[in-house]
Amino acid sequence: MNRMGYGYRMSHGISLKSLWICALLAFSAISYAGLIPGDSPCVVSGTFLFGGTAAPNTINLTAFVDGIEYRTDASDGSGNYYITVGGLDGDNISLKICGITAASTSFVAFGVRTVDIDFALKADGTTGCTCNAVCSGGYCVIPGSPGTCSSNSYYCDGDGVCESAYGETVSTCTSDCRLLGGGGGGGGGISVPETTNVYARVEAGGSIAAMMSISGLPISEINASVDNAATDVRLNTKVVSTPAAGTPTLSITGGTGAVYQYIQITATNLPNENIKSAKVKFSIPKSWLASNGFVASDAALYRLGTTWTMLTTHVLSEDSGKVYYEADTPGFSTFAIFASKLVITCTPSSKQCSGNELQTCTNGSVWVMSEACIYGCNATLGACNAAPAGPTIQPPANVTPPANVTPPEAPPLAQADYTWVFVIVVVVVVAVGAFLIFRKVMHKKKHHEQSHLHKYHYSYSPK
Repeated sequence: MNRMGYGYRMSHGISLKSLWICALLAFSAISYAGLIPGDSPCVVSGTFLFGGTAAPNTINLTAFVDGIEYRTDASDGSGNYYITVGGLDGDNISLKICGITAASTSFVAFGVRTVDIDFALKADGTTGCTCNAVCSGGYCVIPGSPGTCSSNSYYCDGDGVCESAYGETVSTCTSDCRLLGGGGGGGGGISVPETTNVYARVEAGGSIAAMMSISGLPISEINASVDNAATDVRLNTKVVSTPAAGTPTLSITGGTGAVYQYIQITATNLPNENIKSAKVKFSIPKSWLASNGFVASDAALYRLGTTWTMLTTHVLSEDSGKVYYEADTPGFSTFAIFASKLVITCTPSSKQCSGNELQTCTNGSVWVMSEACIYGCNATLGACNAAPAGPTIQPPANVTPPANVTPPEAPPLAQADYTWVFVIVVVVVVAVGAFLIFRKVMHKKKHHEQSHLHKYHYSYSPK
């Protein structure tokens, strides 16, 4: 048989079954336009009993062929069904009810496959359900993730992990939600459980939201966005009494601090490198803050890397008993809910004298030298003494002027008086000028006398 053709021979007698098959094939031909190009149609039909009685119209029977879903819309409510599917000869047709496989058959192009179904309700612990109707106990817990049939709104699987997504709590599932002893580093001796949230798959660019409501656990919600897809993600959250050995001590310089609780958050199959961003919501009892001398704004969430880092933490709200916070974190690790404040031992910017030093209060707790007083420090004024008037008074022998004190400038040198040089130059110039004038006058006079004698000699010379 080729993929697009179906050959057969007709007998001379036409039975009711043949008419039924022809009618179904005609219906499939009408539906053929909705199939994937290249696929042939096939009709799957039969009786449909659900829990021993005819399946009602509210129960959907779904067929899957090569990952393609085909849902029936033709159940008559009297125990009959038919579904038109597309595919190729030999493909497997899987029939499912609310995610649970009911039957299967093989594909015949342009043919009809008769499959009678008598579906029995599933016992507690059956996985894969997507609705409550297929479970004998009446509950499908977190349907489709995958869902698990149960006789209660929660399901305790006894795997030793307290899974809040399945409704497991200390009261509903003591075998999984065990209590951890210890006060969590200042938590007042409260016993707290651990919890695990499970995610079958997280798509690339997607996110997870872990909601938890476990008595004694300060974490109420964890949200994380991922870069790449991840499968079988398990987010375990628990309180630990102390961090691992060798962990740096969490403290504050110049103040007091106290750890309310240490929390360890472990993400299986979701490394920190794949976390784009994450937020952690937590709470602190007001009674603990007050008994340790803190207010709401003194608390923050710290994350342990190579050292403790304070995370950006905001107060979300508060009620009569608790303060609720949210903190941003780049990944998961060991965390500490830590409250701290500086010990105020002095007024910021105030001054005091210590010997010949003038000191200034910084950070409300530390005195720092701001000036070395050469002429002593006035404790009343909180300032260095000014230099005394009159004769210079030597500073105390035990005071060393600070290196940054600029020495007084030396007085300017007296300007040399060059007036006498100017006078001498003027006198010399006048004398030289007078000499040159006198010389010129004498030269003219001598020339005149010589001219007169020559004339007289010419006039009286003998003939």
